[in-house]
Amino acid sequence: MRPVERFLVHYFRERTGLCQAEVERRSAHRQNFFASDCDWDSRQGEVEGSQAETIVSVSNTDDETLVITTGLHSHEKFPLRYHLRPKGDSWLIHDVEFQCLHCHGTGRARSGDIRSGHCQICGGKGWQNVT
Repeated sequence: MRPVERFLVHYFRERTGLCQAEVERRSAHRQNFFASDCDWDSRQGEVEGSQAETIVSVSNTDDETLVITTGLHSHEKFPLRYHLRPKGDSWLIHDVEFQCLHCHGTGRARSGDIRSGHCQICGGKGWQNVT
């Protein structure tokens, strides 16, 4: 079976290529409608962010492999957690979560929130679904 790390690095590379192609495809449109110093809808940093995503850890549960990454969106403190399951000799991504911005992945309530010991935003999981 293809190692999950190799699968994700290939995914990152392919995604970066698509981001770059989209920026290039939209170039003429941007020149027609936007000033060169206007960042709105520019996709600025998208390619660099895609290139910067790196794997931090890999763990396994009974039915899936969890991969935590960082660096996407040009912000190292923005971890993502991919849920992958085997498909033949490769993998498929089944879910992507981001680390809870409220509790920073701890799952615990912040000081001052005395309603419970769990983070009220993520329900104590430390992660939130992207969708």
